[in-house]
Amino acid sequence: MRDVQIALQQLQTKSKTRVAALNNAISTPRAQLTREIADAFAYMHTAGQAIERLQQTLADAPVTDTGIAKNNAYLLSSVFVLELFQYLTTDPHGHERMVYITGPVAPDGTAVLSTMHKIETAKQSAGYVQADPSASAAFLEDLTTNKQHQLWAMFHNHPMTGRQGTRPSATDLAHQDRLVKIGMAHTLGGIFSLDGWVRIFSTARDFDLSLYGASVELIEDRPREKTIRIDQKEISHVAPQSAVLAAE
Repeated sequence: MRDVQIALQQLQTKSKTRVAALNNAISTPRAQLTREIADAFAYMHTAGQAIERLQQTLADAPVTDTGIAKNNAYLLSSVFVLELFQYLTTDPHGHERMVYITGPVAPDGTAVLSTMHKIETAKQSAGYVQADPSASAAFLEDLTTNKQHQLWAMFHNHPMTGRQGTRPSATDLAHQDRLVKIGMAHTLGGIFSLDGWVRIFSTARDFDLSLYGASVELIEDRPREKTIRIDQKEISHVAPQSAVLAAE
């Protein structure tokens, strides 16, 4: 199924490039424009059908890859949570940050969230962050094809305080849904607040999350959503007031 995932990602990228080229062609009238537009629409129709078939193949396929966590179980170290918090919430401009999370699979099938990858961004502000599509695609292809690892989670922060500040936005939920459509239902979403609240979630399936170590506490354990609280004595910095949007 890894080959199908890669093929789907590549086809989606090519389709976006073709759409951009079509927009440029329309804005620059020239000879043969009608033919170019017709060819572009024909390609998009064929590509759209192929994308639907690939998505259906991924949706119907049984999970047999030993690199995928069994029983939807994940393990997270308190030390790693603190490292993530320290990085995600300390942008000097008060902007959101994003990281990709990988790690090994334990003998019992539990995915161990243990490695943070800082990904290049295309857009970044106090209320939004987007990974660079090209950098992200290259990273995922290298991760899954060459290193034989999986992307277990994508974490980012909200420049807010309070438990409610970690609620996923419509954009966050839509992004998770797109991951599901390309066969990455195992990839969790995660949001950190400025004052130590963490919400980890899935839009596709129930999952179990175990915490290892002290200084973090599982406050709420829902089938598709876990809320964690970092011990306040571990929070060693105070976010600038200009970057805080209270969400109490």
